[in-house]
Amino acid sequence: MSNLETELVLMSSNKLYIKLATKDDSKDILLWRNDPTTLLYTPSNKKITRAEHDSWFSKKLKCQDSDILIIFKESSKVGMIRFDYFKDYSEISINLNPEFRGNNLSSLSIEKGIDFIKSLGIPAKPIIAKIKSNNIASIKSFEKSGFNRIELREALAEIIENPQSGWLYYVFDYLS
Repeated sequence: MSNLETELVLMSSNKLYIKLATKDDSKDILLWRNDPTTLLYTPSNKKITRAEHDSWFSKKLKCQDSDILIIFKESSKVGMIRFDYFKDYSEISINLNPEFRGNNLSSLSIEKGIDFIKSLGIPAKPIIAKIKSNNIASIKSFEKSGFNRIELREALAEIIENPQSGWLYYVFDYLS
């Protein structure tokens, strides 16, 4: 582990550790993204190619308006959390390594991810989770982590970029 990674492994609990993603995490994130269960809950429900992923991942790593965090349990990668930062809110996304699903790690990972971005000094804004309405596991994980469902009213739709029907929106008060 480099000095930078050592400094960024700031949050740990119940043997979960979080660090900022690096190019070395790309292959794992693509594998998790193209997992059949994950595909059920993506906007397109389709696999993406290595080239599509590499282009997206390279841009995200360089982007100042996004952070990708890798979650570890001991030395194993549990999953990833991504935060995209917009003018009036942040958006959170989580995807667990299929080997770690069903182990009650999602809500703890979400909470530690939020603690991590707070430790980086990310400006306080509401955090929005956009979840497909049939993704019961994610709904339960976000609710357990303190997120509350919100209705996508016209006023809210104006601040959320590209709101989609068929999705539920949950908000977390960053300052709580």
